[in-house]
Amino acid sequence: MCNLRDCPPLKTERRDGLTPEQPARWEQLIHQAGEHYGRNRWQCVQLLEQARRIDDGHAGLHYLLGECYDALEMYDKAREAYIRAKELDICPLPILEEMNQAILETADRTGTPVVDVRRIFEMTSDHGIPDNRYLLDHVHPTIEGHQLIGAALCGELIRQGIVHPVDGWKEVRKELFQKHLDSLDNLYFLRGMERLEALRCWTQGKTDGAVSKKESS
Repeated sequence: MCNLRDCPPLKTERRDGLTPEQPARWEQLIHQAGEHYGRNRWQCVQLLEQARRIDDGHAGLHYLLGECYDALEMYDKAREAYIRAKELDICPLPILEEMNQAILETADRTGTPVVDVRRIFEMTSDHGIPDNRYLLDHVHPTIEGHQLIGAALCGELIRQGIVHPVDGWKEVRKELFQKHLDSLDNLYFLRGMERLEALRCWTQGKTDGAVSKKESS
């Protein structure tokens, strides 16, 4: 699972093998697309697609395409572009498509039960594109995301006959979820945001924002 809509690639670069003229033309198209980004998304798409034909290996370009197709309500193309951006990220923290497929195929071959959290997140996200609702960064679930995972695991245990719920258990679960959320103070969320910022600094080669091992324990 990964946050496709609300987390741009951490690191991007242009592909090797471009002619001396192509980088300048690529930059020109990207600049022109930026001028149309907030006013005419379709024109922005046309320019980005021209840039993509010059360099199809730039993760940031695909992410911008995803945002534009998203805004144009072309959700299949948006999802395809977001996934491509994730796959081309130079610092690929989210699981890659071939890795996810390998897990599912191994589980199927060995008869191992799987709770497909990625599929669950996609089914419950707007237009099948996971965003900040369930993932606070590229890969880490929000509290609501963790609750969704917990509910899915519980459902699988019930399906297998390992757990036998009593009447009213879903209401009790909901109360416990809320009780735990209410127990978290502002400092808890502040520390989480600090660690998230430290991660972003790390991806940019900065150490000033790094959280020490002692602080993160």
